[in-house]
Amino acid sequence: MQRTPIWAAVAFFPLFVTVGGASAPESWSSPVVNAGPVVEFLTTWWWVLLGIPAILVVLYFLVHAAVGVKRAGVSRLPWVLGMVILGPLVTPAYWWVCSTRSDNSAKR
Repeated sequence: MQRTPIWAAVAFFPLFVTVGGASAPESWSSPVVNAGPVVEFLTTWWWVLLGIPAILVVLYFLVHAAVGVKRAGVSRLPWVLGMVILGPLVTPAYWWVCSTRSDNSAKR
């Protein structure tokens, strides 16, 4: 893992999905009548389409924290517990603390 914009987007994705899902109005979950099958599918299943990748990202960071070579020792347990309890909130912090600087940012 490196401190690049791509990894930043991946690390913050679960947080954005959680905040967006919590602040979304209930009308987004009700199906639209006579709008076509694609729009009806998207308005019904939008949370699942965003939620499953967010859960997979949190699981990736959880496994990385649990078996990461650089995080050996006592510090693994707080990261793993934090991700199990507060997953989307802890993943950006874990990415920032445990990532390596990319070549471009190390030269600055």
